[in-house]
Amino acid sequence: ISSITEILMRDSNKNKYTGELSLGLICGNAFVSGPLVKDKTGFSLGVRRTWLDAISAPTLAIMNAIDKSKGKKTMAGYAFTDLNVKIGHNFSPSLNASVMAYYSNDRLKFGERLFNEKKSDEDVEGFEENSNKFGWGNSGVCATLNYKTQKTSLEGVAYWSKYNSQYEQLHEYHSDVTDELSYGKLFETTQNEISDFGARINFNHRFDERYKVSSGAEWINHNYLPEGLESLRIVKGKESKTNNISERVGANEMSLWVEGSFTPVKMLSASIGLRQVNY
Repeated sequence: ISSITEILMRDSNKNKYTGELSLGLICGNAFVSGPLVKDKTGFSLGVRRTWLDAISAPTLAIMNAIDKSKGKKTMAGYAFTDLNVKIGHNFSPSLNASVMAYYSNDRLKFGERLFNEKKSDEDVEGFEENSNKFGWGNSGVCATLNYKTQKTSLEGVAYWSKYNSQYEQLHEYHSDVTDELSYGKLFETTQNEISDFGARINFNHRFDERYKVSSGAEWINHNYLPEGLESLRIVKGKESKTNNISERVGANEMSLWVEGSFTPVKMLSASIGLRQVNY
C-alpha cells in the first residue's frame, strides 16, 4: 500500500480581504483570504462540501414509500468534505514562512432492508438487513520556511500526513421479533492507515542564465497499519468477537540529491543528477 498527497494552495492575500463562492449541481465551494497583520501576515481558508446526499434524500424517501408495501427499504448515500487553511508571514522581502493544514473525508453507503409487518395474527414480524459503508480520507499539516535572493533560494519543510480507509459490512436479521433466539448479526470492519512525518531542505543556485544547481536532503518516518480486521457475531443469543489487527510497521527513509542543469539556448536544456536513498 502507498499514498501520495500533494496539496498546493494560493498565497494568502496580505493587503485586502477577498472571497469566492461557487455553487454547482452536486457541491459548493467557498474561499476567503485576507490580512491578519497588513502587509505582513495573511490567511486563506477554503471549504468544499457536497449536497448530493441532501438532494438525493427526497428521491430515496419517495422510492422507499412506494416499496414499503413490498417490505423493502433501500439505503444509499455519498458525501465528501474538503477543508484547507493556510497562514503566511513575511519577515522580510527575502524571508517568509507559512503553515498549511488540509482535511478531506469521503463516505459511501449502500444496502437494503427487507421486512415483514404484522398486519394480522397469522403474520410474523421480522426483518433482514444487508448494508455496506466505506469511508476514506486524507489529512496533513505542513510548515515551510523560504529564503530567496536574486540567485539563491533555500527552503526548509516539515510535514505530517495521514491516509486512512475503513469498510464496514453489516448483516442483521430477526426472523420473529417475539423470539429472541431468531435474532442474528454479523458486523465486520476492515481498516488500513498510512502516516508520514518528515523534513526536507532544498537548495537552488543560479550562476547565470545558463547554469543552475540544485541539491537537497529529506528524512521521512513511515508508519503503516496494513490491515485491521474486527468482527462481531451474534447467533441464537450467543455473542463472539474477533480482533485481528496487524502490527504497525515503521520505517525510516533518508535521501540526498544533487542536480545540475545547462541551458545554452531557450529551446534546449540538459541536466544531470545523482540521488541516494536509504530505507
